[in-house]
Amino acid sequence: MTPRGNARNLSGLFRQARGTTKGRLACYLASYLFYRTTGWKPYRGGVFTFQFGRFHVATGRGDLGTIGEIFIDRLHQVQDFIPSDGDTCVDVGAHIGCVALQWRLTNRTGRIIAVEPHPRTVEVLRANCALNPGADVTVVAAAVGSREGPLEMILDANENRMALTAGDHLRYTGAFAAQQRHAVPGITLDSLVATQGVRHVHLLKIDVEGYEVECLKGGAKTLGMTDRIIVEVHSTPLKTECARILTGHGFSFHITGNLMFAKRM
Repeated sequence: MTPRGNARNLSGLFRQARGTTKGRLACYLASYLFYRTTGWKPYRGGVFTFQFGRFHVATGRGDLGTIGEIFIDRLHQVQDFIPSDGDTCVDVGAHIGCVALQWRLTNRTGRIIAVEPHPRTVEVLRANCALNPGADVTVVAAAVGSREGPLEMILDANENRMALTAGDHLRYTGAFAAQQRHAVPGITLDSLVATQGVRHVHLLKIDVEGYEVECLKGGAKTLGMTDRIIVEVHSTPLKTECARILTGHGFSFHITGNLMFAKRM
């Protein structure tokens, strides 16, 4: 995100902050600037309350940036891709839960499934869902790929909440400066929806940091029962392959930035 984008998001978050969160935002900003220059965090964060929901925020882990992108920039809120009440929605690569909780604002009674492989981030996801009464999000701790079985995740050792799935696709994505490796359960889209008893998906979001092609390859049956898909794509070759798979399953699409919005033709 650009400095201008950071400033815009912070301003937007401040306007939507409730209660003591305005003061927490000021402490967070001062602590973050101090952390960037010294490596020390005088303020480590806490629970932040906004008009759109409550979230655990930790200094230096990108939480506020993610919240700003989803709720202030509203990157995924594109016409025809906003869920309606009663929809079944699946978020693959749910991170700390922002998209899933944003969906719940317009889909009060439908099914929402959030999948996240990072062993620490998935706990923040669960905690954020618990902070928002009525969220009722089904959380699955796993990586989604083209086959069943354990997958190796590459975690950012500098405490960022991001994770990469090991594989050839990493030549198209950037690497973490410091890494930790961790094995997690691996599932496919098809096994996910079967296990969850899902027969129709109204909206599917995939943000898996370069593993999107493998994710789609494991979802032939799921793609056949899905109306709309949002895929974050991380390179031109991966974008081309995602487009080939989606058009082969009867989807048309348009691309905004690095997001591919696909609808069944």
